[in-house]
Amino acid sequence: MIVPIPVGPPPPPHYVRVSFEWERRMKLRLLLAGLVLVILSPVVALIGIPWTFFLPIADDPLSWLTAGMIGVSAFFSWIVGLCCLFGQANFRGGCINVAGARSVLRQSVVWLIGTVCTSGLSVACLALIVGTSAGRSYGPISLDLELCSYLGLAVLPVGMAGVAWGVLLKSMRPDPQ
Repeated sequence: MIVPIPVGPPPPPHYVRVSFEWERRMKLRLLLAGLVLVILSPVVALIGIPWTFFLPIADDPLSWLTAGMIGVSAFFSWIVGLCCLFGQANFRGGCINVAGARSVLRQSVVWLIGTVCTSGLSVACLALIVGTSAGRSYGPISLDLELCSYLGLAVLPVGMAGVAWGVLLKSMRPDPQ
């Protein structure tokens, strides 16, 4: 079977007219959501990775995986923030580029799923370390305030990326006029 190869320029982007005030509001939402993630995600990584080695689980070999997955989760969350920032380029003069918006949404879904998976792996490793600590020489580890706050830090990139993706989804879908 012969598959035809398309020749020529790609089809033009599909633009939909939106009101200028709606465009301005959505660009501002995307800017704020993107800046929050671009600023806070590295902070989460810079706090979470070293903090792992000051916890009572620090001598366990899985603590390296826990620290690494917090860093990767923060990195994926940072990329969702970049998707929010770059998504503003699809708005021009009262129009939204629907094809470009769809592409940004698809990319951000992939990074959001990566954030959820890596953060879940970090939480699972932490739970495995705490759950198997009863037979260790240093005694059982209980979920004290420090481990609970570390658990919250491990889940923070998922929460931030989820909120930013919701803003991205709402902003990239034009409202009917």
